[in-house]
Amino acid sequence: MSRVLNRTHCAVGMIFHKLNFDIINLEQFHSKRAYIARICDAAGTITINGLEVNNLKDTLIFIPQNATVQCHISKQEHKGQLELISLNVKDKEKLKTKLLKVDGSLLSRKKKQTLVVSENDEIREIFLLTSAIQTTPFDLQTKVLALKHHVFSLLLTLHIYGHDISVLFQQPQHLTTSERLAKLIMDAPRENWTLAYAAKRLFTSSSTLRRNLAREGNSFSTILTDVRLGIALNQLTFTNHTIFKVGELSGFNSAPYFCTSFKKKFAMTPQEFRTQSKSSNTSLTSRALRHPVSLA
Repeated sequence: MSRVLNRTHCAVGMIFHKLNFDIINLEQFHSKRAYIARICDAAGTITINGLEVNNLKDTLIFIPQNATVQCHISKQEHKGQLELISLNVKDKEKLKTKLLKVDGSLLSRKKKQTLVVSENDEIREIFLLTSAIQTTPFDLQTKVLALKHHVFSLLLTLHIYGHDISVLFQQPQHLTTSERLAKLIMDAPRENWTLAYAAKRLFTSSSTLRRNLAREGNSFSTILTDVRLGIALNQLTFTNHTIFKVGELSGFNSAPYFCTSFKKKFAMTPQEFRTQSKSSNTSLTSRALRHPVSLA
């Protein structure tokens, strides 16, 4: 899911959300946290590190930290449902320690990488119990403890059924030069990015960066503009900032240049896109993903 999820502060502990939606459209972003997501009654595509997930009837998805994610999904007959558990670095380390105490080889990469598990009754039951407890008037400490125990139980259950739970704990995979540059810009779109400055941040020379991008069929200016426009799409959909402010937050120092670039790329003005996008996306989903309530 997009830069939207990155609004979650990395220092905040484990978080659980249950949301209903009609449509969720999120442009490409890099997740700063790890996520366990269960999606029900939806159609469309979620792309994680290049892997497309299309079966969203009742699907569990692991989103590793620093994964490249994109999401375009809509409800089927009923409201789509998203249950999301967010984990920071400390959460993962504690879980990893407990899992290795159970079995020292439990997190070894013996299987082909797997991100998705579909329609497992025991997993569904764990999420149902988690949701039930998180919506009760129990005190915060009780909810925190319950969530941690449920996630641990969930991971053990997946392992018992032969799934590679080490995916959730994996380190960032090798990125292409284009992906490394895009991630760099996404993390700080308002920087005064130049080829020379980007090369310095990537510990290479301008000529080498230009050559490597060309080898991948890209250019610095194209990636810079595309990343900033992708951020603008999410800002237009999920905030009420003015068009000028959206352009500024996306790294465009000039509102006219932002509008011109936007229309050239998407064949509509930012305001036209906002009107169309806000009428279809679920604002509740946006608010909750951008400003989640900490459970720890």
